Amino acid sequence: MELSLAGRTLLITGASSGIGAHFAKTAAAAGAKVVLGARRTDLLDAIVAEIQATGGEAIAVAMDVADKASTLAAFDVAEAAFGPVVTREQVQSDQEVSPGRGQRGAARRSAKENAEGGDKR
Repeated sequence: MELSLAGRTLLITGASSGIGAHFAKTAAAAGAKVVLGARRTDLLDAIVAEIQATGGEAIAVAMDVADKASTLAAFDVAEAAFGPVVTREQVQSDQEVSPGRGQRGAARRSAKENAEGGDKR
């Protein structure tokens, strides 16, 4: 079974190296529009160029997941460039993605929880 992420926008944190960089390349190869986020933007730029050279759509954004404002600003950049960001759960369950508050709210809630140290419900 081949993974298809066509039409989806993913914001990938820790994308400047290691598994984050690998996942960004894999997601782009599967058709996703990827927004690579990390503190080391010099490394992000090289990965973005590599993805774009193979026909993928990618941008880099400076962010620190420990900083709530930085994380939410990254979502703003991602959504302005490519549209609503999908959540990990939507990718895992292959849910349909349509523009709207549902997934934007879910993705932002997840980012806020991560920045604050976990689910506070």
